[in-house]
Amino acid sequence: MVSSTPGVRRSLAAAWTTLLRQYEDDFEHFVDAMKTPMPVLAIIKTQPHLDELIEGCGGSTESLLKALKKHISLATASSNSRLAAIAIGPVLLILENIGYVSVEIAQQFLEQGIIASPVSALGVEGMPPNNPVRPVAAELGVGVLIDYLELRTEYRWTLQALRAGLLERVILWGIKLGNVSESEAGRLPELLLVVLRRILVFPSAIVKLRDALSRVEAASSSPAFAQSVLYAPWMALKNTVDERVRLLEIWKTDESTSTLACDNLQCERVDNKDCFRCCAGCGIAAYCSRTCQRADWGEGHRDECSSLLSAQGR
Repeated sequence: MVSSTPGVRRSLAAAWTTLLRQYEDDFEHFVDAMKTPMPVLAIIKTQPHLDELIEGCGGSTESLLKALKKHISLATASSNSRLAAIAIGPVLLILENIGYVSVEIAQQFLEQGIIASPVSALGVEGMPPNNPVRPVAAELGVGVLIDYLELRTEYRWTLQALRAGLLERVILWGIKLGNVSESEAGRLPELLLVVLRRILVFPSAIVKLRDALSRVEAASSSPAFAQSVLYAPWMALKNTVDERVRLLEIWKTDESTSTLACDNLQCERVDNKDCFRCCAGCGIAAYCSRTCQRADWGEGHRDECSSLLSAQGR
């Protein structure tokens, strides 16, 4: 009925954004008011559905994104895990369905910083009442995160997820899930074995992932996590990173020949390492031309150069 009746979704979205403002300090009443409309609002199957949602939220993709972020922020800040689990599922479904209906808008969301939201959603540990076995955050949150990271090939989105605390939440879910079957772990193993490993073609990403892993070394070495279904894929990732770090050191000392990919994320050149020059500052990022180096400096290497330098103890 909702799908075939124009205007319903627009009205629900307007009510949603109004209640977000009205009850931002009263999460329990907000969930109570929206627990029936929100699942309906999450049904986005066509572009007209999405257009109505955008109109109801204020008329722009920015206003929709603001509402999505605020909703997730309220849920993750709640001390009531059951209410948080009820509230977080529909908004994650909205994000998931937007990715299916409009890749263009999903990519805009990436540019506007959406990645931290599904990462923070992994902090919701409560079980939804209709599914007491599989946690909604660990299932939907990881799925949304993976889907959005697959929209673009640049590794900076994955690094944003790491900065937002992705590895810490993976460890917490590993401990919480324990030694369940792989199917019950959802897409968490895929996150470790596929998504994080594929950024390791970039030297600067290797260093950053190594540093991120080192920050959670104590937690990942706990006996509880060692018994987890996620421990084996975690160790596979760690071993791969260690091997890539070793190869990077060999490459830097000219002990072997190898190919390299340009660290300008808009460039797809892969060639012999002799065709590249390293950044004079950090000595890690490598570029095939001065044009690519200038472009990457403006895209973010200006901010990361000093941190890479510090990581090397220079």
